[in-house]
Order: sequence, then structure tokens, then C-alpha cells
Amino acid sequence: MRIKTIAVSLACFFFLAAGECRSGWTPLKLQVSADGWLWPQADTVAGLNFNFAGDTPSLYGLQFGFQNGANTAMGAQLGLVYNYALDGFYGFQLSPARNFADSQYGAQFGGWNVSAEMRGVQGGWLRNEAGSGAGLMLAPWNVARARFGGVQLGFYNDVPGDMSGLQIGAVNICRGTLHGLQLGFANIARNGMLPFTIGLNAGF
Repeated sequence: MRIKTIAVSLACFFFLAAGECRSGWTPLKLQVSADGWLWPQADTVAGLNFNFAGDTPSLYGLQFGFQNGANTAMGAQLGLVYNYALDGFYGFQLSPARNFADSQYGAQFGGWNVSAEMRGVQGGWLRNEAGSGAGLMLAPWNVARARFGGVQLGFYNDVPGDMSGLQIGAVNICRGTLHGLQLGFANIARNGMLPFTIGLNAGF
């Protein structure tokens, strides 16, 4: 009886998924690739997106597969290889290899995390990279190319622009204006107590 109930429920769910795609969205989407087989035909997923290497324009929910892609995503992307959001991402990206978001508001955890604009947390076992950022960057190599506000914790921390906050690592570099502290073996800051220090440096 319980198995029959579950089977009927799943059938109803699939029926609704196929029906709702006519209005442009679906609660469930199965996908092999961006140009290959997918079901149903819908640009917006509000629910679950299972795929091998899929690309969904708008995602509100959970996307799971080898390579997950979206233009705008709100929720979670769990990728076995790669996650990307070409526009905005709001939520949680997890992949052992690489995560990308043009504008990230949330958390990225993976091997190499990249955001043009980062607001939240980046945790990488290799590298974190942002154009501008605010929050926490935690990886052996952290780079914020324009400016950064928050905490960088890693072996090598680099901000070519202005830095407001704290850098902790073996090598800490702020090539712009530093408003905060650097703690590490080698600290480089143009406006620091000294341009180069060992142990502690500060800029105001």
C-alpha cells in the first residue's frame, strides 16, 4: 500500500512538472547537456534540477550534476566537477573542482572559487579569486583584484587595490591603501607602518 502511494505521488509530481513548463517554469527538470536531451522544456526551475552537464537560465532551488550552470541562481548548486552562474548567485555553491559566479552573495566551497563580485564566504583548497569582495576568503592563495573588505586567511594573500580588514598568512600584500592589519612572515603595504615588515603591519 505504501509503495503504491509513493508511486502515485511520483506520477502526479511528474505530471505537474510537465504541465507547469507550459507557463515557463517547472518544479523538476532532468537534463543531459545544454544542447542535448532535457525534460521538460522550461527556462526556469523552481525546485530540483538533475543533470549531467546542464544549463538552466533561472534556478530557484537545488541543482545537482557533474557540471551545473545557470544565468541566475538562488539556492544551491552541488557539482561533481563545476558550478557556474553567469549573472547573480544567491546561496551555496559546492564543487571539488571549480565554482564561478559573476556576482556572488553567499558561499562558495571548492578547489578554485572565482567571483567578479564576492559578498560572503569563499573556501578553497587551492585558490580564491574575486574582482572585489567583502567577507571571508580562506584558501592557500587568496586574491581580490580591485578591493577587499574583511578577512583573508591563507598562505598567500594579495589585494592589488585597497584593503580594509585583516590579512593572515605567510605572505600578505596590499598594493593599494591598507586600512587594517597584516599578520605574517612577510607583510607588504604601501601605507603601512613600514612598506615591508615581518610579523605585524598596520595601515590607517
